[in-house]
Amino acid sequence: MLKTDKLIDPNILSTMIKVEKELKEMGIEAIQQHGSAPEIPANLDSLTDSQLGNLYAQILEYYNYVQYQFALVKSMKVEADNKLKYVVASLKKQKISWETHPLYLETLKAQQHITQKVTMLEAVKTIMSKRLAVLSRHVEIRKLEWEKCRRGDSISRIPTLGGSDER
Repeated sequence: MLKTDKLIDPNILSTMIKVEKELKEMGIEAIQQHGSAPEIPANLDSLTDSQLGNLYAQILEYYNYVQYQFALVKSMKVEADNKLKYVVASLKKQKISWETHPLYLETLKAQQHITQKVTMLEAVKTIMSKRLAVLSRHVEIRKLEWEKCRRGDSISRIPTLGGSDER
Protein backbone atom coordinates (compact mmCIF):
# COMPACT_ATOMS: atom_id res chain seq x y z
CA MET A 1 0.00 0.00 0.00
CA LEU A 2 1.36 3.45 -0.94
CA LYS A 3 1.52 6.39 1.43
CA THR A 4 -1.15 9.07 1.19
CA ASP A 5 1.42 11.85 1.33
CA LYS A 6 1.89 11.24 -2.40
CA LEU A 7 -1.60 12.67 -2.92
CA ILE A 8 -1.65 16.05 -4.54
CA ASP A 9 -3.59 18.55 -2.47
CA PRO A 10 -7.18 18.76 -3.80
CA ASN A 11 -7.06 22.50 -3.16
CA ILE A 12 -5.17 22.87 -6.42
CA LEU A 13 -8.67 22.78 -7.90
CA SER A 14 -9.71 25.88 -5.92
CA THR A 15 -10.70 28.62 -8.35
CA MET A 16 -13.26 30.76 -6.50
CA ILE A 17 -10.74 33.32 -5.23
CA LYS A 18 -9.46 33.84 -8.77
CA VAL A 19 -13.01 34.12 -10.14
CA GLU A 20 -13.99 36.71 -7.53
CA LYS A 21 -10.80 38.69 -8.24
CA GLU A 22 -11.52 38.67 -11.99
CA LEU A 23 -15.11 39.79 -11.39
CA LYS A 24 -13.86 42.62 -9.17
CA GLU A 25 -11.46 43.69 -11.95
CA MET A 26 -14.49 43.80 -14.28
CA GLY A 27 -16.22 46.13 -11.81
CA ILE A 28 -18.54 43.44 -10.47
CA GLU A 29 -18.27 43.04 -6.73
CA ALA A 30 -20.10 40.87 -4.27
CA ILE A 31 -23.41 42.28 -3.14
CA GLN A 32 -23.29 43.07 0.57
CA GLN A 33 -26.36 42.80 2.75
CA HIS A 34 -26.81 43.94 6.31
CA GLY A 35 -29.53 42.48 8.45
CA SER A 36 -32.13 39.85 7.79
CA ALA A 37 -34.86 39.56 5.20
CA PRO A 38 -37.57 42.21 5.45
CA GLU A 39 -40.92 40.90 6.63
CA ILE A 40 -44.21 41.66 4.92
CA PRO A 41 -46.75 43.06 7.38
CA ALA A 42 -50.04 41.20 7.72
CA ASN A 43 -52.07 44.15 6.46
CA LEU A 44 -50.39 45.62 3.38
CA ASP A 45 -53.38 47.88 2.79
CA SER A 46 -52.42 49.88 5.88
CA LEU A 47 -49.10 50.93 4.31
CA THR A 48 -48.83 54.26 2.57
CA ASP A 49 -47.72 54.28 -1.06
CA SER A 50 -44.27 55.41 0.06
CA GLN A 51 -44.00 52.65 2.68
CA LEU A 52 -45.13 50.05 0.14
CA GLY A 53 -42.54 51.28 -2.36
CA ASN A 54 -39.80 51.24 0.28
CA LEU A 55 -40.73 47.71 1.37
CA TYR A 56 -40.66 46.54 -2.25
CA ALA A 57 -37.20 48.10 -2.71
CA GLN A 58 -35.90 46.44 0.48
CA ILE A 59 -37.18 43.02 -0.51
CA LEU A 60 -35.83 43.41 -4.05
CA GLU A 61 -32.42 44.35 -2.64
CA TYR A 62 -32.45 41.32 -0.36
CA TYR A 63 -33.58 39.08 -3.23
CA ASN A 64 -30.66 40.32 -5.34
CA TYR A 65 -28.31 39.55 -2.46
CA VAL A 66 -29.72 36.01 -2.13
CA GLN A 67 -29.51 35.52 -5.91
CA TYR A 68 -25.81 36.45 -5.87
CA GLN A 69 -25.12 34.21 -2.87
CA PHE A 70 -26.94 31.38 -4.63
CA ALA A 71 -24.74 31.77 -7.72
CA LEU A 72 -21.65 31.90 -5.53
CA VAL A 73 -22.58 28.72 -3.64
CA LYS A 74 -23.46 26.89 -6.87
CA SER A 75 -19.98 27.78 -8.13
CA MET A 76 -18.48 26.52 -4.89
CA LYS A 77 -20.44 23.28 -5.33
CA VAL A 78 -18.84 22.68 -8.73
CA GLU A 79 -15.45 23.11 -7.08
CA ALA A 80 -16.36 20.80 -4.16
CA ASP A 81 -17.69 18.12 -6.53
CA ASN A 82 -14.46 18.22 -8.54
CA LYS A 83 -12.32 18.01 -5.40
CA LEU A 84 -14.26 14.96 -4.23
CA LYS A 85 -13.82 13.24 -7.61
CA TYR A 86 -10.13 14.09 -7.54
CA VAL A 87 -9.60 12.67 -4.05
CA VAL A 88 -11.42 9.44 -4.93
CA ALA A 89 -9.44 9.04 -8.16
CA SER A 90 -6.14 9.75 -6.39
CA LEU A 91 -6.83 7.27 -3.61
CA LYS A 92 -7.99 4.61 -6.05
CA LYS A 93 -4.92 5.13 -8.20
CA GLN A 94 -2.74 4.49 -5.18
CA LYS A 95 -4.85 1.44 -4.32
CA ILE A 96 -5.86 2.95 -0.98
CA SER A 97 -9.20 2.12 0.58
CA TRP A 98 -10.84 5.47 -0.07
CA GLU A 99 -14.30 4.98 1.51
CA THR A 100 -12.96 5.48 5.05
CA HIS A 101 -9.84 7.51 4.32
CA PRO A 102 -9.69 10.76 6.37
CA LEU A 103 -8.98 12.93 3.31
CA TYR A 104 -11.99 11.47 1.49
CA LEU A 105 -14.24 11.94 4.52
CA GLU A 106 -13.08 15.53 5.00
CA THR A 107 -13.66 16.33 1.32
CA LEU A 108 -17.03 14.56 1.34
CA LYS A 109 -18.11 16.59 4.37
CA ALA A 110 -17.12 19.84 2.64
CA GLN A 111 -19.02 18.80 -0.49
CA GLN A 112 -22.07 17.88 1.58
CA HIS A 113 -21.94 21.22 3.38
CA ILE A 114 -21.95 23.14 0.09
CA THR A 115 -24.77 20.97 -1.31
CA GLN A 116 -26.87 21.76 1.75
CA LYS A 117 -26.18 25.48 1.31
CA VAL A 118 -27.39 25.29 -2.30
CA THR A 119 -30.62 23.63 -1.15
CA MET A 120 -31.25 26.16 1.61
CA LEU A 121 -30.46 29.18 -0.56
CA GLU A 122 -32.77 27.85 -3.24
CA ALA A 123 -35.56 27.79 -0.66
CA VAL A 124 -34.81 31.35 0.48
CA LYS A 125 -34.70 32.49 -3.15
CA THR A 126 -38.16 30.98 -3.74
CA ILE A 127 -39.57 32.61 -0.60
CA MET A 128 -38.20 36.02 -1.55
CA SER A 129 -39.50 35.65 -5.10
CA LYS A 130 -43.00 34.98 -3.76
CA ARG A 131 -42.77 37.97 -1.43
CA LEU A 132 -41.82 40.14 -4.39
CA ALA A 133 -44.78 38.81 -6.36
CA VAL A 134 -47.19 39.65 -3.53
CA LEU A 135 -45.80 43.16 -3.20
CA SER A 136 -45.77 43.68 -6.95
CA ARG A 137 -49.44 42.73 -7.10
CA HIS A 138 -50.28 45.22 -4.35
CA VAL A 139 -48.34 47.95 -6.15
CA GLU A 140 -50.29 47.20 -9.35
CA ILE A 141 -53.60 47.32 -7.47
CA ARG A 142 -52.62 50.69 -6.00
CA LYS A 143 -51.80 51.96 -9.50
CA LEU A 144 -55.18 50.81 -10.79
CA GLU A 145 -56.97 52.46 -7.86
CA TRP A 146 -55.01 55.67 -8.40
CA GLU A 147 -55.87 55.67 -12.12
CA LYS A 148 -59.52 55.02 -11.31
CA CYS A 149 -59.60 57.98 -8.92
CA ARG A 150 -57.74 60.20 -11.38
CA ARG A 151 -60.18 59.44 -14.18
CA GLY A 152 -63.17 59.82 -11.91
CA ASP A 153 -66.38 58.94 -13.62
CA SER A 154 -65.17 60.09 -17.06
CA ILE A 155 -65.53 56.51 -18.30
CA SER A 156 -69.30 56.73 -17.93
CA ARG A 157 -69.33 59.72 -20.32
CA ILE A 158 -67.57 57.82 -23.13
CA PRO A 159 -70.04 56.91 -25.92
CA THR A 160 -70.67 53.20 -26.18
CA LEU A 161 -71.33 51.06 -29.22
CA GLY A 162 -74.97 50.76 -29.98
CA GLY A 163 -75.75 54.18 -28.52
CA SER A 164 -78.04 56.88 -29.98
CA ASP A 165 -75.68 57.62 -32.90
CA GLU A 166 -76.67 54.43 -34.72
CA ARG A 167 -78.87 54.63 -37.78
